[in-house]
Amino acid sequence: MSSKYRKISTRIWNDEKFISLSDDAKLLFIFLLTHPHMTMLGAMRATIPGLAAELKWKPERLSKAFLEASRRGMVRHNEGAFCVMLPNFLKHNPPESPNVITAWGRCIEDIPDCDLKSLIIQEARLVSNSMSEKFIKAFESLPKAFRKGMPNQEQEQEQEQEQEQEQEKEISRLRLLVDSQADDQEEEKIDCSKEEQTPPCPHQEIVALYHEILPMCDRVKIWGETRQSHLRQRWREKPKHQSLDFWRKYFEHVSKSDFLIGNKPGYKDKPPFRATLEWLILPTNFIKVVEGKYHR
Repeated sequence: MSSKYRKISTRIWNDEKFISLSDDAKLLFIFLLTHPHMTMLGAMRATIPGLAAELKWKPERLSKAFLEASRRGMVRHNEGAFCVMLPNFLKHNPPESPNVITAWGRCIEDIPDCDLKSLIIQEARLVSNSMSEKFIKAFESLPKAFRKGMPNQEQEQEQEQEQEQEQEKEISRLRLLVDSQADDQEEEKIDCSKEEQTPPCPHQEIVALYHEILPMCDRVKIWGETRQSHLRQRWREKPKHQSLDFWRKYFEHVSKSDFLIGNKPGYKDKPPFRATLEWLILPTNFIKVVEGKYHR
């Protein structure tokens, strides 16, 4: 698929995450999706002030919209590397022929070196492996410079955790910029009001369910503030998450994945990968598990 041509499904208007965005965030997402510099891998070199100038917005306005979309996992930004990424781009714009995968080897050079570039390569691998043998062979024939960012199973957990930490740092930076505006202070009051209405997260009960349903996985020995914060975030994301029945079904879903519970051989002579509770509640991993990406 040409980097100048994108597919936008009409189903986007039925997507819960998209329709929950403000008008500014919706426009920003479509702007990024159709941006002339957006590569066929779903990432490009860009800055918040630069994108704001193109839309003739103040940087604070664009930062607010970007923060909103970022919280829903629809966009990613590495400020230091000047890189913007759409995490689900390849899912909705898969390669139409092996020749498109071959072209990936050229356009990857237009994406700044950073954690997002590594994530892009991982997603490209997953998409290619889900297609026919011709597509898989085309990916395997890409230059080593492209494929060197692919982790093995043992490395995948560590890299995704590092990427998630970078995402949280970027969200914090955007939040600081947004909070400097008076209208964003009002939004903060609304957010606090919503949190007061959300039932408290039952940490001990959820940890107990994890131990009960996934005894083959590592037990939780220390449940520190960082881990508590991740679980609270997953609990507050949607009303359906605010139920022990949801978490029971989630862990039962995990138990059906040979990869997640350590029943698949490790890479070369390495031990098999086995998910921990902390790994299972990180935003990126949580979405992948729910979508069944580790059940294939």
